[in-house]
Amino acid sequence: MPPATSSTSPCSAPSSTAHGDVCPMNKRILFINLYFEMGGVETLLLRLIRELKAKGFDATVLLLRKAYDPVLLTELQQHATVVFLSDVATPIPSRMRRRLGADFDYIFVTINYALILGALLQQFVYRRAHLLAGVYQTELFCAPVEAGFRHHQAIRQIFRDGLPDQNKVFGNDAAKAHHERLLGRAFPQAPVVPLMVDIDKYLPPTRAQVDRHKIVSVGRLCDFKTYNFTMLEVVKSLRAQGHPVTYHIYGDGPDETRLRAVIAQQGLSEVVVLHGPLDYPRFKEAVSDALVFVGSGTAVMEAAACGVPSIAAIEYATAAETYGFLHEIPGTSFFEPHLPYPRKSISTLIAQLLAVSPEQYREVEAASLKRIQPFSPKNVVDVTAKALLQSSPLRVNGLRYAVPMLIWRFLSKKFGV
Repeated sequence: MPPATSSTSPCSAPSSTAHGDVCPMNKRILFINLYFEMGGVETLLLRLIRELKAKGFDATVLLLRKAYDPVLLTELQQHATVVFLSDVATPIPSRMRRRLGADFDYIFVTINYALILGALLQQFVYRRAHLLAGVYQTELFCAPVEAGFRHHQAIRQIFRDGLPDQNKVFGNDAAKAHHERLLGRAFPQAPVVPLMVDIDKYLPPTRAQVDRHKIVSVGRLCDFKTYNFTMLEVVKSLRAQGHPVTYHIYGDGPDETRLRAVIAQQGLSEVVVLHGPLDYPRFKEAVSDALVFVGSGTAVMEAAACGVPSIAAIEYATAAETYGFLHEIPGTSFFEPHLPYPRKSISTLIAQLLAVSPEQYREVEAASLKRIQPFSPKNVVDVTAKALLQSSPLRVNGLRYAVPMLIWRFLSKKFGV
């Protein structure tokens, strides 16, 4: 079946203008995400949807859970139609079309469970839509299959064998290599589309009042962002060396209660501050006076766009480790495990930063700003549009994977297998 096209579209195939821009299209995309609370994927989606809208891609966002940051959701609703699954769910395809939308050219999922839902929607409701998966987390579609999580096998299989390779959209080279390694085969046609950072939003940097002992992290408090815990040892080490550093953590998530308890147990409650969720418009305000930012995902890139020296913490790491300051790491991958770069101690890098002269510190600030330029919306949106336009219309048999996933989830909950 050929890709769906619109009779009003000025382009019938992927093409470029004389300036290299993808020709504007009249296309409709259904994005499926878990929720819209403050997080790297959510802020990325917001920027991506806004920029794609200017290219003629009209977006609807289907959220699996009714959980959201009010400010972030309001901004999203300025650029897309937002629908909650609980408000539209029905087993009747015609009714689902009326509730969710008459037609879509693309279904783009950004969470592992949503891939099977997207396949079912393509199979029974939107039969002309292209199904794509955005891979913005290191193990999103290749998570381990173990007791309590046997249903991951169905997700791994549909991603590896059901979804066409050109419809697997990776956020960086490391995530692609990691999925290839764990799933046991290469994806040569899968595109790599760099993450998008809203650079212009943070210009000009306001760095007049820098607290030389303030460390900041912003992001979800969840299992793969282990730096929220390992940084506690960094704080203790630096303070033992005579540096009166404080650590400010913005965000919430499933690990918040445990993190709060560990901070108290280690006697760090006065110097490690959990601020809770951060309103997205306040990001620049929260980080701009920091000596250094430590984190992963789009947040570490946004901090660099604010001119803050940024350290990319390695996800899943059991110690506070990094491949270096963001501006020292080549390519499009910064914080994934298994990158081919030597690991460094975050504590050592911060100690070095504390020792530099004001002139040397300004050089690091400038290097951070320069490094982030390739991730600007202008540079990324055309690559994203091209990936959509060149995706395959192949229909995925969602039912084939949904049934074993549901069986395994039932057995896991009932018997703990």
